[in-house]
Amino acid sequence: FASASTGTASAAEVWGNDRAWLQAVDSPYDQQVATNWNTNGNSSGTARFSRQTLQDRIRDVMDIDLSGVDPNSWFQSANQYGWVAKIQVGPDAGVGTVSGRWFRENLLARQSVDGRSLRSQCFTVSYNAELDCFIFDVYGYGHGCGMSQWGAKAMAQEHGKTYEEIISFYYTGAYVA
Repeated sequence: FASASTGTASAAEVWGNDRAWLQAVDSPYDQQVATNWNTNGNSSGTARFSRQTLQDRIRDVMDIDLSGVDPNSWFQSANQYGWVAKIQVGPDAGVGTVSGRWFRENLLARQSVDGRSLRSQCFTVSYNAELDCFIFDVYGYGHGCGMSQWGAKAMAQEHGKTYEEIISFYYTGAYVA
């Protein structure tokens, strides 16, 4: 994937299958070098989604009716390094819990008011009552599992790491024979 937030995501968080060599690790250099670290298709990392559009989409796709529910309680997420592993849609615990990947790729795809999609599942979300929309602040670019291209580039160019060191850093327990 292209760039991480401040760390990568595990295979279990992204695809639901745990792999010993695909665990979450620090990736501290991405924000220093990545040109797409906090951009979301334009000059900022934000994407806006109207409340009504999301309410209709959640009803149609997930069969959850959020009419009359405070928008500030629509989304609850659990993350590591900012990656949303699971997100609860609606205020009822466990009723509409989906993976961050599914949320990004299926529920939100092509639904934003400004034509953007979320470039990664590393995001925060807040409701802006004045604009009547949800604002997603997105970090990194891509699925976030494995090796960050920008992080690896910084490790090599800025910190003199070898490809063996980079591979063993990003892929837990792996080594080049």
